[in-house]
Amino acid sequence: MLSAYIKEFVLFPMPIWAAVLVGLWCLARERQRLGYGALALAGLLWWLSVTPLVVYTLASHWQVHTGPRLQPKGAEAVVVLGAGAVYRNGYHLNQEGWQRIQEAVWIAHQYHLPLIISDGVRYRRWTGAQLMARAARNRLLTEPSMLEEQSTNTHENAQFTARLLRLLAIHQVILVSSALHLPRAAAEFRAAGVAVVLDGVDEVTPHALSWDDVLPSEEAYAVARSLEREWLAWGLYRLHTCLRGQ
Repeated sequence: MLSAYIKEFVLFPMPIWAAVLVGLWCLARERQRLGYGALALAGLLWWLSVTPLVVYTLASHWQVHTGPRLQPKGAEAVVVLGAGAVYRNGYHLNQEGWQRIQEAVWIAHQYHLPLIISDGVRYRRWTGAQLMARAARNRLLTEPSMLEEQSTNTHENAQFTARLLRLLAIHQVILVSSALHLPRAAAEFRAAGVAVVLDGVDEVTPHALSWDDVLPSEEAYAVARSLEREWLAWGLYRLHTCLRGQ
């Protein structure tokens, strides 16, 4: 847990960095009241950024809630996005990737739809799509219908997969990814001309509040970093679309 807090200090969100810099500048100018006030604000913001009470509330409002029943009306395929790999005597799917491919295979079987995997990130001789396909084949006894192996980010996931779907005359898909990632992924796929039904895994589940929800936790830290990454990427996506005049 200590290592997580050290990384948290290094990976400050921008508002915390701003408060720290303002505080140090004020102290250098001998404006001690303002300086210590800004540093205290930075400490408070850091504390809130790794407490379950704040982080889980924000994540719950951001993520996609699939609900107990998926409504796949009109969907013609299942598209699952890669989530990375870990090295353990060779490369294997990480936990999030395994959750995604499990869900995608189940949905494909449940609704008799072709399964398409999108992930071109390379792990030596493997692509992320190949690792997912291997897991589906060996552990879930399912052969994917097609692999998209050029993409290295969410924007490219959408663009390259959209090209494949146009060749197959597929217009609407069930898109499987993490619940926190889906808002951005859905926007990218819709911008690429693909209609999507969203199916999120690894949802941040609300729970009854307790006294320790106001204390920093390593789990909240992990969710906060994912949420921060999604917000930053979403902001860059919106900036890009504004510059293109969309």
